[in-house]
Amino acid sequence: MASPEAKPPPTHDLARLLLLLKEAGVDITELLPLRAFTTFAVQYRYDDEPEELNLNRSDWCNRAENLIAQVQERNR
Repeated sequence: MASPEAKPPPTHDLARLLLLLKEAGVDITELLPLRAFTTFAVQYRYDDEPEELNLNRSDWCNRAENLIAQVQERNR
């Protein structure tokens, strides 16, 4: 992801994607809590009965939208 043409790899590992952003010069400090969704994504995709999480959906949606905006900005 060092160049605008680079595409992020397909992965559930958000920590890996955040590291790629960091290597591209993005300050990921506020995005680090999103790493928790790696476990969430895998659990909800593959477990028959995933553990219920009590999340502030509005807050987490805002964080995810911020991440998407930063990635899109880097790829312009």
